[in-house]
Amino acid sequence: MDKKDENELLIKLCNEDETAFTSFYKMTYPMVLTYIIRNKGTQEDAMDFMQEAFIVLIKNLRENNFRKEAKLSSYFLAIVKFLWLDHLRKLGQKSPSKSADIEDIPITFLIDDDMTSYKEEREEILDLLENAMNKLEKVCQQLLMKFYYEKKQLIVIADELGYTQNFVKIKKGRCLDSLNQLLKAKNK
Repeated sequence: MDKKDENELLIKLCNEDETAFTSFYKMTYPMVLTYIIRNKGTQEDAMDFMQEAFIVLIKNLRENNFRKEAKLSSYFLAIVKFLWLDHLRKLGQKSPSKSADIEDIPITFLIDDDMTSYKEEREEILDLLENAMNKLEKVCQQLLMKFYYEKKQLIVIADELGYTQNFVKIKKGRCLDSLNQLLKAKNK
């Protein structure tokens, strides 16, 4: 789906156009079903979480919380994933794993063009992020990698880099701002 078609779909979804919902449902259901089944869910769960995700999507579209840099189907799948993982966490199931029901999914759902484009879009986003990270000053690169990638606490990072924890906290905020500015400049 090209940007023009996607913008038209966005407008129709915001206006609660039933044909837009049907079209978007048919386009995204295979991805959602595959994800839910692979992560301890059922077909009924997939349908329920599609509905919940639609509510969140429409709310976010109306409140202008959707950044148009992202593909709408990818954004929708991210909503589903968040809702599903939150559901699993509440049930006390920490790590999703492949369900035994995976064999019940038609093979065409598992090898879907939208999933391929989702993976391609994810790679493109990661490339943009890597390029932006490389443009940051060295201390920002180190700090952000240690905090977000290595999942280290600020006190540990401060000790490793030879700074105070307060400095690292402030610097992390500034580094994130710089990174966001670089990413926004790339998307204009």
